[in-house]
Formats: sequence, structure tokens, C-alpha cells
Amino acid sequence: MAKGKGVPINMRGEMQKRAQMEQVRQQMMGDDSDGLPVFNVFVRSKRAGIWYPAGTLKGDARSKSLVEAWRDNSLFLKDQYKSTLDKGMAKSLFESKDKFVESVIKMYPQLKNSRGELEFGYRVRIPGLEEKMKAEDLSSRREHDEGIP
Repeated sequence: MAKGKGVPINMRGEMQKRAQMEQVRQQMMGDDSDGLPVFNVFVRSKRAGIWYPAGTLKGDARSKSLVEAWRDNSLFLKDQYKSTLDKGMAKSLFESKDKFVESVIKMYPQLKNSRGELEFGYRVRIPGLEEKMKAEDLSSRREHDEGIP
């Protein structure tokens, strides 16, 4: 089959974009098979509110212990562990903020006009975290719905 045959002319570039997006998505998933947390970083402008994937950071043993403590501690210290994680992520991202922002703007030129007002967020992936959070969310909803304090 000749190059481009079978694909409408207006869709040829779209296929390449989709392939690139799939490749980025695979990279964003990271490898958490060693038990260390993977932090998927996202960015958005204050005006648009659409979160764009900006990269992945691999955690170390300290971040693993913090994430596990946050995941497993359902009492008083949970917020403190989360706060420590947030501070660590902020330090990792903002040590070289200018370079990071430039790379994000290269990936997403639509954010160029919002350079000074970008917001960053992250999602942690570690085995067992998502299931635990879903279970806690369901139990807190049940307690709230039943009126249990």
C-alpha cells in the first residue's frame, strides 16, 4: 500500500499526533513494579483549567515510606504525611522551575501566554494506594449518608 493511502488527507497528521500522545501516555505511566512511588506531574493555566501531563518523577525510599505512611495511617498524622509529600514535590519541581516551565511550554504551546500563572499538581502511583483511597472515600460517604459522626 502506498504511503498515505486509505487515510483521508485531513487525518494524516492526526494519526501522528495520536501516536505521539500514546507514547507520552506510556512514559507517564512509569514503572512502579519495584515498589517505589511514581509521581505523575500535571500542569494547567488558571484560565483554562485543563490538566496537561507534564512528566513523571520516580520516588526514592524516603518518598516510599511517606506515601505508605499516608496510605496506611487513617488517624491524626495523615495530613502531616501528605503535607510533607507536597513540600517534597514542590522542592523537586521548583529547584529548576524555569527549565521545567520551558519544557512544558515546548510540549504545550497553548500555555505560552499563561507562563506566569501555571498551576502544578501531581498524582502518586504506588501499589495499594488507589484501592485504599477508594475504600476510604466510600466508607466516608457511607458514614456521611447515614449521619454517623
